[in-house]
Amino acid sequence: MYSKAMPWRLSVAVLLAMTCGFLLGGQLGILSNLFNLSGEEVLRLYEYSQGTSNRRMMEVEDNPNEVKIRSFTLDDPPPLKLRRDRVLGYAVGSGGQKELTDKVARILERRRFENANQITTMQKKLLKQQAATERERIKARSTKKQGKESRLLVPQSKPEANFIGDRNVTIQPLLPWEKIAIETRTCQTPHRGIPQHCCPGSYSAGGRLLFIEDVCNSTEPYEKVQEYSLEYLKKPYLVSDKDDKCDACAIVETLMELNLTLSFVGDSLTRQSIAGLECELLRRGYMVQSKKAPFAKRGGCSWRECIGEWMVFTVTNPTNMETATFNHFGMYRPDPSNLDLKDVILPHSDVVIFDHGLHWKPTERARFAQAMTSYLKGFQDANLTMLAWRETSAQHIDSKGGHYGSVAKSQNCVPIHPDHQTGFRMPIMQQAAENAGLQWTSLAEPDFSTRPVDKETNEIVFLPFRDYTVPLHYLHPNECTHYCHTPYLWLPLWRSLRIALDRAVSHTTNR
Repeated sequence: MYSKAMPWRLSVAVLLAMTCGFLLGGQLGILSNLFNLSGEEVLRLYEYSQGTSNRRMMEVEDNPNEVKIRSFTLDDPPPLKLRRDRVLGYAVGSGGQKELTDKVARILERRRFENANQITTMQKKLLKQQAATERERIKARSTKKQGKESRLLVPQSKPEANFIGDRNVTIQPLLPWEKIAIETRTCQTPHRGIPQHCCPGSYSAGGRLLFIEDVCNSTEPYEKVQEYSLEYLKKPYLVSDKDDKCDACAIVETLMELNLTLSFVGDSLTRQSIAGLECELLRRGYMVQSKKAPFAKRGGCSWRECIGEWMVFTVTNPTNMETATFNHFGMYRPDPSNLDLKDVILPHSDVVIFDHGLHWKPTERARFAQAMTSYLKGFQDANLTMLAWRETSAQHIDSKGGHYGSVAKSQNCVPIHPDHQTGFRMPIMQQAAENAGLQWTSLAEPDFSTRPVDKETNEIVFLPFRDYTVPLHYLHPNECTHYCHTPYLWLPLWRSLRIALDRAVSHTTNR
């Protein structure tokens, strides 16, 4: 938070130093020494000028190709509902539409609140008191629990270690800092290795992961989805003989053991699900590093088609230092020529999980079927360990079936009518798989786990997800497609993926 008590001399010194850096050609070294910044991961930068007649806020967007600046007066509606006191840093220059260089755009990295001078002493004290109270409450509750239930509690070591969960339990309850995030609607991760999008209440928008304190700011939805997801895991197709283990952990341990690379291909909801996996692994004590691969989008593609971003995640088990890799190929719709699939995705993948359904409206059924048939033909003879379609999640727009593209009666997120809970995409995908010469195998089939994998037949595994998300109309941010993040949101998906992966590798290991 922005502190009005910040000495005015310091404010002037900061702005003068940064302006000088800009005039000297973006001498990042001066600014880095002044602020002790690494400048490696900065994506967003804000300027707040307190002039009485020209109060402005500037938003800087940085991507590998260009730097864009949008400025607006504080009397205008701020984008992303940012309030005046949500100041994350200072921009170089005096405002306006002046273009900044790439170096200058990367001068300020978001730091922990203890070092950012953005939370007052009283707020720090309050957060520490809340954390101490929460630890005492959990400790008191732990004395009343016996046997297996006691394993679900947060380890009571040093307060600084309370961001680490237990890798050996099935469900890791919310950690103290996550509970504080929900109760106070703040996002203060316990250390810099945990990104802000791991805070409960973060969400995806246009492929970017955001946390804004006045979005997803009710505590009730998190309690409801926690109870609902744990009950949903009791569905017959999600029950197996390995359900006493951490599903996300089991997935990466399988990747490590067999040296497999897992790739997620899809849209912004796919990106959010990958963030869910990243955050769950961090909660369990794994180390996760992410970076953008050196990749440029092919020319001639529309904004929806072809790979727009390639992210590489490296997961390390700190116990034995073994590593696993998973990719995210951001692609809203497949490239009709399948060149990205053949030249980029398949050469860097052993297991592929994909979904592109949200970018096809109900009125585009025929085009969706044609595109998916062509796309799935590209997987023939791909020699993958597993190919799976993660079913498109439910939307809750106030329209027929909750789908985007239908006439909406209001802007509210509403329950889906019982007559439209199945959705239109799954039957199309099943027919497209058959037309492409792939064998459709559903995780929901009773004999899925015991059915042998026929390596002579190209198979696509169906991972149900819409049915699980149909009741979650209460878990959306300020739109009705993406979801407010909570670790419990993704539990059925990790269980599905773990069961499917266990079956896929069963022919090469004595599991």
